[in-house]
Amino acid sequence: MALTHRTGSIALAASMIAFIPELKRIPQPIIDLMWLPQDASVPMAVCFTVSSCYGSLLPDADIPHSTAGKKLRILLWPLYLFKKLLLFLGHFIRPLKRIGVALGHRGLFHSPLFHTLIFIILSAMSRGHSECLRCILSGMYFGVLSHLLLDLFSGGIPLFAPFSMKRQRPAITFKTGSLLEVLFNLAFILIALYMLYLIALRWFRTGRI
Repeated sequence: MALTHRTGSIALAASMIAFIPELKRIPQPIIDLMWLPQDASVPMAVCFTVSSCYGSLLPDADIPHSTAGKKLRILLWPLYLFKKLLLFLGHFIRPLKRIGVALGHRGLFHSPLFHTLIFIILSAMSRGHSECLRCILSGMYFGVLSHLLLDLFSGGIPLFAPFSMKRQRPAITFKTGSLLEVLFNLAFILIALYMLYLIALRWFRTGRI
């Protein structure tokens, strides 16, 4: 499902670049918290989109054979070993098993609350630094959210983790690799192309994207 996550994140980023500059007013606390493509240059818009694409793969870093897991294996192998140790000890100490399960696939790494907290902390730390850094953080955050939204419809995610690890899912879902996923993928590509058309049209008319 990595391809669908990528196309979904690109469609979201392109939609934000196309429509956010048209908004009359954005609350100041939101502007202070995150970088938004209000009057972005072409390099910054590209940076935002690429960061979103990479961010869309991050939640699956909780499994070693995923695209993100393979790229970040050197950094995350202590987490994988720690998870296996907790699951083993969980046979004797039940609370440890719950922690190990929380660190498993579609556990804490698929929690919107967890990623939002991490983003707020990193965003606060980056305040006053380069605009590029804030653009990357925001792009990756929205990429993560697009991943979680898709996974919500393809098996569910623990929306309220770490308070509850129960997976929530809507009434209508789809299976990974199904025809419905293929249709989603095609829809995201079409949306991204249409947004690119709108962005290009605005650039030719006004000289800004």
